[in-house]
Amino acid sequence: MLIKNTLISLTLVISLGASLSAEAGVSFTNLRIFIDNKTNKQDFTLLNRGDTSENCQITLVDYNVAEDGSLTELVGNQQASNSAKPYVRLSPKRVNIKAQQSQKLKIIARGYRKAKSNELHSYLSIACKPIKKQLTSTSGSNGQYAPAMEPRFISRIPIIIRKQQVPVVIDFSDISFTTEGENTLLNFTLLKQGERSTYGKLKLLDETGNQVAIKSSVSAYIQAKAIKHTLKFKNVDSTKFTLMYEENPDFGGTETKSIEITKP
Repeated sequence: MLIKNTLISLTLVISLGASLSAEAGVSFTNLRIFIDNKTNKQDFTLLNRGDTSENCQITLVDYNVAEDGSLTELVGNQQASNSAKPYVRLSPKRVNIKAQQSQKLKIIARGYRKAKSNELHSYLSIACKPIKKQLTSTSGSNGQYAPAMEPRFISRIPIIIRKQQVPVVIDFSDISFTTEGENTLLNFTLLKQGERSTYGKLKLLDETGNQVAIKSSVSAYIQAKAIKHTLKFKNVDSTKFTLMYEENPDFGGTETKSIEITKP
C-alpha cells in the first residue's frame, strides 16, 4: 500500500573537483545527497566522457556504522536499522549512456516521516560496464550491442534523509602532536553527540590566524560518536593553534566548534 505523504527529494551539491571516476568514462560529480522537509524532487546527471557506450546500474546499499565511524557493508537483503532503502525511489535504475552523452536520473523519497529514526542513511551505488559490439554470423545483420561481463565500480554516494533538524554537539579529545621530518601531525578525536549526522570541514589556524591545514568532506553519521583524525602541515614556529570544525550549511547544519591548543 502506498503511503500518502509529501514527496521529498534532494539537494544535490555539485563538486567543483574532478569526476569521481574518469577512468571508467562515466562520472557522477555529486558527493552527497541530503533530504529534509524543505526539499523537493530533483534530477541529477550521469556524464559519459568516454568513447564507448556504457550500461549503468543504480542501486541502494547499506552499511553498518560503528561508533568510531568505520563502515561494514551489508550484503544481500540485509538492511541497516536506519536504512533509507524503503523510502527512496530511483528512476531509471538501469540506463545506457552513449559516448560523450549524459543521462538524467531522478530520486524521490516517500513516507519517511513514519520511520522510527530521526535520520535515515543509505548509499547510492553506481556501477557501469562498456557496451561492446558482438558480431553474429547467423543474424545477417551488422551485429548486436551487449554489455561487457564485468561492471566497473564508479562510486557510492551517501544519501541522508533527516526528519527534523535537531541539535548536535561537537567536541575534540585525545589531542597530540607528532613530527615527521619537515611536517607536523596533529592527531585528535572528533566527538559527536546528537540524533543526526554532521558534515563539514576541519581547519587548523596558527596563532596569527593563518590557516596551516584543512580537511574537507568530514562526515560523522548518526551512529558515530568518536572518530579519529589527523591534520598534517609544514613545521611552523607557532606553538599555539586553533582547531576548528565547521558544518556545511548546504547539508543541513550550521554548528561550529573551536578550541585553543598548545604544542609542547
